[in-house]
Amino acid sequence: MPTLDDDQPQSLRVRLKGAGTRAKDAAVQAKATAIKGYWPIVERVCRERVGPAAVSVIRDDEKVTEIARTIYPVLPLALRLFVRESEFVNFCLANRDRLLLSHEPGCGVGDKPAPGTGSA
Repeated sequence: MPTLDDDQPQSLRVRLKGAGTRAKDAAVQAKATAIKGYWPIVERVCRERVGPAAVSVIRDDEKVTEIARTIYPVLPLALRLFVRESEFVNFCLANRDRLLLSHEPGCGVGDKPAPGTGSA
């Protein structure tokens, strides 16, 4: 029967904690990539739902949060199942400059990201 010396439980804890951290980081990265893939849709919905008035309030955290919460329910189901509303709001806050700067119509409709939008 194998025996455990005093260092093995500590080492196992450290390795498990490291694996958990790496898994969490990978999940956060996957969600950010998913949002980026649907970003043209986010831009289009933002322009349609919020309109030009949003440009004047893009620096206001509360207003950006309100805009993101307005957009979230009309996003494709696939994205909403993968990304919680709070994660989407945080992503929009971090990427607020990109949210309304695009003047081209959003491409990609339906539940699939537009081709070539998976990286930013």
